[in-house]
Amino acid sequence: MLNNIAWSKIAMGVAFPSALEQARRAAELEKHSRFAANTLAGAEAETDDLRAAVTEIQHAIDLGHEDASSADWYVIGRIREKAGLRDDAIAAYRHVTKSESSDLFPSIYELATARLRALGALKK
Repeated sequence: MLNNIAWSKIAMGVAFPSALEQARRAAELEKHSRFAANTLAGAEAETDDLRAAVTEIQHAIDLGHEDASSADWYVIGRIREKAGLRDDAIAAYRHVTKSESSDLFPSIYELATARLRALGALKK
């Protein structure tokens, strides 16, 4: 529940400090959850703790025992974008695959598409 609340705040672009605290608590409670680690990495990226975000996104990928998911690629894109690596961020966002939207907040694909538009990589 904490993880979903934290992710919804990140997806809506609001309350990043409280999302970070909730993501930390969720990651502590669910130490082996790829989703909690991904959300924590996203919250760290949004609060400009890029070093911690890089470590945590790698942890999320490791927990998944497979290649990076679309959610991981979105967070990688945010890390790269925040680090000023525009072209690398665009490349990461392009790894995000189309997914179903939720009525409550945008899908990972919609978030990545919005970032691509903001970076001038897609037509408005």
